Amino acid sequence: MSLDRFYRVRKRLTIYVVAGPAAGLFLGVVALVFLRLAINRDDASLSLILTALAGFSIFINVSSLFPLHHRSFASDGMRLKVLLCSRRGTTQVLATRALEMQRRKGIDQFCLNKRWVRLASSHGNVIVDPRYHTYRENWDAYQVAAWTELAAQLLERCLASSAFLTGENRDVLIVEASVFTAWRRNDARNADIWLKRVASPERLHPFVRLRADVALSCASGRFDDALEQLKGGLEIIRKIPELGTGTTQEAVWLKWCREVEARRDLQSVAIDTES
Repeated sequence: MSLDRFYRVRKRLTIYVVAGPAAGLFLGVVALVFLRLAINRDDASLSLILTALAGFSIFINVSSLFPLHHRSFASDGMRLKVLLCSRRGTTQVLATRALEMQRRKGIDQFCLNKRWVRLASSHGNVIVDPRYHTYRENWDAYQVAAWTELAAQLLERCLASSAFLTGENRDVLIVEASVFTAWRRNDARNADIWLKRVASPERLHPFVRLRADVALSCASGRFDDALEQLKGGLEIIRKIPELGTGTTQEAVWLKWCREVEARRDLQSVAIDTES
């Protein structure tokens, strides 16, 4: 389950967290009621099953209400404590959920809401693995690295420390490695190899895959194809409002268009010179 829109998020998350243990405890109570009936009917097998079900449901769900936190695991009790008692923690949780919504909609990693990223990656966020902080530091540095070799080192660190990421997020990171190899190293062959390492390509958002297609087209010298693909990306951006980040993302893609046009012009000049 996930949020469908950024509306009354704190209230909805609180209900969501409480609903799990409540449903489990209700199941345990129902099992106890039927256990009494089974005992009256002297049904030993059914009594055993209902006893186990009631005991397991009550134990697990009562235990989940204790505030426990280990890495990315936070019990329902810890989540509820944060949402009800910690303004700073609630802000971190809400920022994390908002970023999840952006990623599901295919927002470019470079265009995620910077304030939400800063809040979600700050220390103390109970629903974020502490290893994410180091990963995020490397990722942020990679985004602004102007020197290609430095960017390559930072991206390599992200890849090396990505074991804790979900499969979907790891696939997006692998796509970024393909984009980097094609766009900044102009190596279509190895970029294609990176792209083939994506475990679940069918789960990639079309926008994420489109970035790789643009970069591969440029690395292959097909700049007109890349420009057409960029136009398709701009149409997607303009049609789908993305929590106020559409303007920023459009600016990034327009800049990319200008860079592709510049490379195309350089290629044309080089061909004319050789002729």
